[in-house]
Order: sequence, then C-alpha cells, then structure tokens
Amino acid sequence: MLVFSIWIAYSQVLSSLDANFSDPWFSHVTFHNAVYQSTWMLGKLLLKTAKKMSSSTAANQVRASHILIKHQGSRRKASWKDPEGRVISTTTRDAAVSQLKLLRDDIVSNKAKFDEVASRYSDCSSAKRGGDLGPFGRGQMQKPFEDATYNLNIGEISDIVDTDSGVHIIMRTG
Repeated sequence: MLVFSIWIAYSQVLSSLDANFSDPWFSHVTFHNAVYQSTWMLGKLLLKTAKKMSSSTAANQVRASHILIKHQGSRRKASWKDPEGRVISTTTRDAAVSQLKLLRDDIVSNKAKFDEVASRYSDCSSAKRGGDLGPFGRGQMQKPFEDATYNLNIGEISDIVDTDSGVHIIMRTG
C-alpha cells in the first residue's frame, strides 16, 4: 500500500510537469524540481503513516501498577526483597492472598497510597517505581493479568488476580 501511494505521488509530480525538454537547462531544473517535490511528498506520506501507526499502537495499550505477593507456588521463588526465596518458599498461597487483601483494604479505605504500599510490600522489581509497569499491550503479560487490567477502568483497583508469578492487585492508571 505504501509503495503504491509513493508511486502515485511521484506520478502526479511528473505528470504535472509541462516542460519543454529540448532545452537542457530547463529540463535539468525541471527534473530536480520533480525530484524535490516527490521527495517532499514522500516525507509527508511517511510521517502521516508513522503517526497512524503510533496512535493505533498507543490506543491498544493500557498502563497499570500492581502489587505482587509471591508464594510457594510461584514460578520463581525469589524477589528483590527475598533474593534467597526463604520467606517466599514458606508462604502459602492463602497467606499471600490474606496479606494482599489487607493491603487492598488499606488502599481502598485511603489509609495508605497504592504506590507507597507497592514500594514496601511488592515482590516485583517494579516496587522501585511504586508498582508502575508502564504501558503494555495485549500478549505482553500473563493472560489473567492482562484480562484483569483491560477490564478495569482507569483508577480502579482489581480484586485478587492469580498468575504463575503469584497473587496481585492491579490498579489501571492509563
């Protein structure tokens, strides 16, 4: 499609030339003018295409912060705050869920701020950023996490979400 559009733009520039090519100076200037115009049109077309692509990518993305509590069933039993995995290896899923529910209750009741709780309690390295994962699109996160995030409204906090990494609460931020 892009190649076809470029060809049409170039053809329009060339067909708009109504020149007497018997004059060498005139044909030289006209040729360079045609090249300049077609290059300018190509640049505009590429910029327009790039803007469309970036806006459609951004439109399909969400942004979220989360708090992850790992447990003995988590696929990786280590974290930034438990590098050896000693605590994680002895934490049951039920204990992780109970802890996360208490943290969620504190956040929802405005006793604590999400980013501060994430920084202190989350087992994910995103804790350094208050749990912020940045923008992401479909297929970039584990399916239960992705589905929960896309189903939230901006500013809304999820219930407990179970993934292979552990249990989470998620706040959609964008």
